[in-house]
Amino acid sequence: MTRKRTPKRILSVILTLSLLAGSLLCFSFGAGAVYYSEGQKIARVIADEGIVLLKNENDALPVNRGGSVALFGEAQRIGPKDEEFWNKRGYIPYGYGSESQAGDFGDKPIDPLDALEAAEKNGEISLYHEMSALYTAALSQGETFIPTDAQVREAARSAQTAICFFSRWGGEAFDVSRADWYLRDSEKALLRQLTTAFRKVVVVLNTPSVIDTSWANGADDDIRVDAVLYVGYTGMQGGLGIADVLLGRVNPSGKTNDTWAKDLTDYPSDAGWNQKDQAYTEDIFTGYRWFETFDPAHERVHYAFGYGLSYTTFDVSTKDFSYDGEAVCVNAVVTNTGSVPGKEVVQMYVSAPQGVLGKAARSLCGYAKTGTLAPGESQTLTLTARMADLASFDDLGKTGNRSCYVLEAGDYHFLVGSSVCSLTEAGTATVDALTVTQRLSALCPTNLEKRLLADGSYETLPTRENAQNYVHTEAPKAGVEKSTALVGHRLSEVVFGTLTMDEYLAQWSDRELATFFVSYEQNQVGCSDALCVKYGLNRFSQGDGGMGLCFMGSAYPCNAILASTWNDTKTTWACGWGRPSTCAAIRLPAEISSTIPRTRTFRAQWRRSSSRPFSATASPSASST
Repeated sequence: MTRKRTPKRILSVILTLSLLAGSLLCFSFGAGAVYYSEGQKIARVIADEGIVLLKNENDALPVNRGGSVALFGEAQRIGPKDEEFWNKRGYIPYGYGSESQAGDFGDKPIDPLDALEAAEKNGEISLYHEMSALYTAALSQGETFIPTDAQVREAARSAQTAICFFSRWGGEAFDVSRADWYLRDSEKALLRQLTTAFRKVVVVLNTPSVIDTSWANGADDDIRVDAVLYVGYTGMQGGLGIADVLLGRVNPSGKTNDTWAKDLTDYPSDAGWNQKDQAYTEDIFTGYRWFETFDPAHERVHYAFGYGLSYTTFDVSTKDFSYDGEAVCVNAVVTNTGSVPGKEVVQMYVSAPQGVLGKAARSLCGYAKTGTLAPGESQTLTLTARMADLASFDDLGKTGNRSCYVLEAGDYHFLVGSSVCSLTEAGTATVDALTVTQRLSALCPTNLEKRLLADGSYETLPTRENAQNYVHTEAPKAGVEKSTALVGHRLSEVVFGTLTMDEYLAQWSDRELATFFVSYEQNQVGCSDALCVKYGLNRFSQGDGGMGLCFMGSAYPCNAILASTWNDTKTTWACGWGRPSTCAAIRLPAEISSTIPRTRTFRAQWRRSSSRPFSATASPSASST
């Protein structure tokens, strides 16, 4: 995708997702989620594919069918909703802000205890109910329950596996606190009790982001944790997704989208923690790029970027590599070498020449996810990377091309594997001479005083106008051609398959497109009244859009879990509206497409489905192995 076409493609995705998630921009009446129960199936599939298995030893997971389990930690049960927040204790399905995704249907999100009790009724497991009842009673009264040694031993006499749920609260304008990075003393004490009493100990992390995992990696001699599952904030159907993975209905295929460092101080931005203005002096070396450049042996890392375990094993090998001067293409063969079906993510990284601008040691430049592979089955994935997209921005003119994207001369090494720390070289592309890929001009100054370079030193940036004093001129909201009547194609034509999304957007001028991306009113997107009339659409709320769109009822897992699915933005038709070319290609698991009804019976199906909540006992797994 060229940068020139990017805005139109982004708008294409926004409009398509609005149709999929429930905004219904093309209709004048309001609705909850598109086919509410169908939206919840999608939410469940996202949870199934986004949960990350960080550790699994001693055959702890999946829990064997009929196995006995005792649940610990108040995060097994959703807490009471207070006046200001959904909940700050217990199981947390949404962060602050995105809890509005609960919608107006009044349904309680399905928590892990709901889902596991339903599994017990199906004969999948046996639960030790006495312990869960103690946690539930305390949580409902706003109290904290701490089990005694005797209570833990009694639970261990009835159950082989202890599953411990830890949560952290955060959200919009409320970051996880510094103290919450580490386990609390009471949580470590509980793990010591479980280590002594149980054969197998599993920890489920219901946290919005990375936290310390030293306790799972030998930091405490008296703590033994066999398995760790990162589930994040999993939305309305999260409990079912967690149960799917714990019980092996679904083989986990999520991969980390951040680096799980050994300590908070290992992150370069730690120095500015909780400051009003964070100076990101690490510049381009953010996230995994910092660790790959300055900690190549991963001595400061517990779980690297792109990492995630499965209940099976895979072999990834490079079949062929090609470079035509414009793009690199790699075919990677993935083979399921284990005993159960599963999916694998293949990642491609580039190691670029340092040149005069400096580069991260490794940068992600492509990835793809297999379908479900049976034991012994193979699939070839094609990974591509346009060389122009690997260009660096020369803001100071070090190459003689200020404010330009440039591709510096040298060898670009491409590596392929299952995570950033498990790669083999696939091939090399050589750029003979410095190439300017895009010429731009500087618009916004910065107040950053220094920045990190690839050799570990810092360079002082030239004095500039303070960015806080920079006057930003917004694009006009109504500075477009006035229209009081429909003069173009309606978005509804895309829904009913008589027009493609690309054809619909082709009628928009560049200026009209620009106004779409400016918030028209509070949390509203969709241009001026005149443009809405002109092109037959309605504005909609854009707050917490990635969570399923505000007040629409289809509450998806948080963006961190969406990213952990590593499903890409091409190849899979998932919308179910009209012709395949109608929708901007959205990579969601193929199982989703079968859950979306066709629109010719739209109104009747919406009325029926919106009145039927998706329950823990009635809903089938949306994807399984």
